[in-house]
Amino acid sequence: MYLECVCENCGKVFRGKKYKKRGKMTQSRYCSEPCKREAERAHPQICSYCGEVFRTTNGHDQQFCSMDCRKADTAKRKEQERIRLKATPKPPKPTAQCEWCGGTFSQINKRHRYCCNECMYNGNLKRNRDEYIPKPAKVVTCKMCGEVFTSTRGNPVYCSKKCANRMEKHLARERGYSGHRGSNHYLSKYPEVFERDGGICQLCGLPIVPDAEILWHGSLDHIKPQSNGGTDDVENLRLAHVICNSIRQNYEEVNRVGLDQLAKYQGPFQSLCGKS
Repeated sequence: MYLECVCENCGKVFRGKKYKKRGKMTQSRYCSEPCKREAERAHPQICSYCGEVFRTTNGHDQQFCSMDCRKADTAKRKEQERIRLKATPKPPKPTAQCEWCGGTFSQINKRHRYCCNECMYNGNLKRNRDEYIPKPAKVVTCKMCGEVFTSTRGNPVYCSKKCANRMEKHLARERGYSGHRGSNHYLSKYPEVFERDGGICQLCGLPIVPDAEILWHGSLDHIKPQSNGGTDDVENLRLAHVICNSIRQNYEEVNRVGLDQLAKYQGPFQSLCGKS
């Protein structure tokens, strides 16, 4: 916003501005920068710290004559504030009574109910015991031994760990396994399939060698893989080396494993596999 102003130094009428400075509306005081500098030099200023008279060189209002006076004044104000805070009495902290031992303590937070960690532990332990609601006991019949027992857990099935292990072995025998992990060559139908196939691997055509390392032991291979809906019937099982069964994986279209695939494995058929 422009308006006519009168220069405070030379008295000349000029077109100045009206603007807001430090939250207050003000207007231009000088017609030019030289008039402003001349007016500042004509009106000396007094240092707020040491009281020395000085003149500004840039034409701006200054409170201190040097940076040393400015730093000294700041340190003086801080020291006065520290003394004032030290002399001011602090308000007393609120006190409360401990809920466990009954002693009085200074309460830092309104939620604090105990005077120390030991009282807090004992008080919380007692509160948890008082608020604990026991679950109703269930009467259940063990699926393995038929014994009737009570339990407060979720859905109990067996009365003990022993019954659970017995049921696991029982289900494993029903599925055809001996109950040992990783022993696919000990299936209950293994002797029947071994006799039917004459002890010959149906994937590579080489005989089963029980005395060699485990890779050349016998295992039962599913003609139609279980992942594709194959069953555990004897008609869907055939004799195979453990390594041949592993090479075949679950590819239904692959029926035989070549000797070149077995050449990288050490075994009793090194001469046939191209190894000497």
